[in-house]
Amino acid sequence: MPMLYTSPHFVALDSAGKPVGSATLTFSATGTSTLQNTYQDVGLTLAHLNPVTADADGVFPLIYLDPSLPNYRITLKDASGVQLDQQDDIPSNENTAQTIRLKSTAPELIFQETDALAGYGKWAIKANNNQLQIVMLNDAESVETVLATITRIGSTPQTFDFAGNTLTVGTEPVATIKSSQFTATLLGVSGTVTGTINYYLISDGLIVVLFCNSGIFGTSNATSFQLSGVPGLLRARFAFKSVHCFFTDNGVIKGGTATIDTSGGITFGTGIDGNTAGFTNSGTKGIPIGWTLVFVP
Repeated sequence: MPMLYTSPHFVALDSAGKPVGSATLTFSATGTSTLQNTYQDVGLTLAHLNPVTADADGVFPLIYLDPSLPNYRITLKDASGVQLDQQDDIPSNENTAQTIRLKSTAPELIFQETDALAGYGKWAIKANNNQLQIVMLNDAESVETVLATITRIGSTPQTFDFAGNTLTVGTEPVATIKSSQFTATLLGVSGTVTGTINYYLISDGLIVVLFCNSGIFGTSNATSFQLSGVPGLLRARFAFKSVHCFFTDNGVIKGGTATIDTSGGITFGTGIDGNTAGFTNSGTKGIPIGWTLVFVP
C-alpha cells in the first residue's frame, strides 16, 4: 500500500506561521508532568535531553518515542518558556492493543530475514478462498511452498493441513489424521466383486487403519484370497507387511494374516503361518462387516 511521506523533522511555528528559534518540546506521561524519555536513534540507546531544543530555525532533531512507555504529553514552548501548544495522548508507537488490517481480495504479509541463507529468508502469511496459509518463498518470490493451511467454512475452522508433514510440539510429534475411502476388488471369487474400504492415515502415514463397514463377499472359486486397489499412500513402503486379521472362508469367520505389499494388494493367509493357499474353493469368501486392519507401512 502506498505511504504518504511525512517529514520526520518537526518545525516549531508561532501563531503567525513563523519559525520559533530555540523552541523546546517537553515529553511527559499523558495527562501528567512526569517526564518520559525520548531517543536520538531508532535503537533507543541514546536519550535526548528533556526538553528537546530546536535549532535557530525552529527545526527539531529526529525524535524517537519509547514504545514501552505510556502515551505521551508533548508541550511546546518558545525560547522564553512561554507555552505555545500542548497535546495529550500522543501514541508511544502502538503500545496498547491495536488492530493492523490488510484489506484486499487476497491480503498477504511477507517477512524477510536479511541475515538468512540464500533461499531461506522469505516467508508469507496469505488469506484467500476461505484459507489462511503459511508460505515459504524463494528469494525472487516466484516460487511458493505452502507449509500449513487452515480452511474455514462459515465461522468454524474445519481443516488444518500441514502439507503432508507431521506437526511437532517441542520434540514430540502430534498425530495428524486424514480420512477417505477407496474401491477394492475381491480376488479369488467368481466374477468381479468390488466394495468400499475406508481408511485413516495417521501422522502422514506412520500408521494406517483400514476398515470396512458393509463387508465385501463373493462366491469362492479358488484356494487363494486377495484384495487389490489399495492406493499408493496406504501401501507398504519398502517391503511387505503382515498383520493378524479376520475374514470369511466358506461362510465362516476365521482368523489369519493379511500381507500388504508395495503394489496395492492385500493377500490373506489362513492360520498364524500365513498359508496363502489354504482357503476353501467353495462357499462365501471375503471380509465381513467391521473388518479392520491396522499396520505401519
